[in-house]
Amino acid sequence: MYYLQLFSNSQYEYERVNQSAKYLYGILCQSKLKHPSCYEISIMMMIIMACKRIRVKLCLGVAKEDGQIVAHAWLIYRGLIIPGDHSIDGFVSIFQSDK
Repeated sequence: MYYLQLFSNSQYEYERVNQSAKYLYGILCQSKLKHPSCYEISIMMMIIMACKRIRVKLCLGVAKEDGQIVAHAWLIYRGLIIPGDHSIDGFVSIFQSDK
């Protein structure tokens, strides 16, 4: 109960969704997929979150690293990146799902 009182409802929901995403990320990285890409992980996490009736947005972005264009995928829940420990610094969002 103390944890619930410490955060507002929206902060608590974000923490819950973020912990779920980190757990799913860990499972996917240890699965039979050798090295799942951020896109594969984001799609799988988005489907699982949708089954739990949690609305997240899929975002795709690009950046330039060492003269190469690289792509990255991530999820957003209520304006916050999921999982929260991933950085999108330097990436320009080129797509966001509306659902």
